[in-house]
Amino acid sequence: MFDRVSLSVVLVNGLADGINPCAFTTLVFLVSFLQHEGISRTRVLLAGIGYVGAVYVTYFALLAGAMGAFRYAEGFRWVGVGVSVLAIGVSLWFAGLHLRDLALLARTGKTSEMAASLPRPWVARVHGAIRSGLRSRTLLLGAAAAGSLVAVIESACTGQVALPTVAYIVKMDGSARTVATAVGWLLLYVTAFILPLFVVFGAALAGLSSARLAAWARAHFALSKLLLAIVLLWFALVLGILVWKELA
Repeated sequence: MFDRVSLSVVLVNGLADGINPCAFTTLVFLVSFLQHEGISRTRVLLAGIGYVGAVYVTYFALLAGAMGAFRYAEGFRWVGVGVSVLAIGVSLWFAGLHLRDLALLARTGKTSEMAASLPRPWVARVHGAIRSGLRSRTLLLGAAAAGSLVAVIESACTGQVALPTVAYIVKMDGSARTVATAVGWLLLYVTAFILPLFVVFGAALAGLSSARLAAWARAHFALSKLLLAIVLLWFALVLGILVWKELA
């Protein structure tokens, strides 16, 4: 069902998406808020279940919708090729933005003017959703509502890896063209994407401070940018080879 090359593409892309600075900055804020509010471990666990579960379901639903559109486009040969070429272009564009951010970071040392990131008003909405959700009397439902809204807002940033990967899944030959197998690939991707969120919530339950998490994020900010650029460039090459084979 899952060949090694495609498995590595989907899992690596999902993990890279999960440590995207857009997503990880939100995780730092989330842990900081939980500790500032003095929420007990039991309630942190409830918040984690609601939040992580909602992010998983919402992100999967968003990507499943995109997959349906891409699969429909594949029914028209040249439209499908056009979608794949567009996905390659998007990958190269965002890879360039991440490399540009790296150069800016090396020159100024500041992370406030990054091109491949969410606009500040959107970040404020994410933080507002987390505050409202985790202060809800019904914590499980409040955290779930926050997680769902955050997943939708952040998709504008995390989609830079996710959407080209969905195009790749649809483009794969053989059984990957069946709905069940394509959904299986998508579930693998979203599971890899959500893994860092599981780790962070587990660390918060174990007592990891938000200050240490923020320090780790700052120390690895440039590395995460470089990783995303490499993944996007590598992915553009892989998808380009698939398109070339289809046209040959």
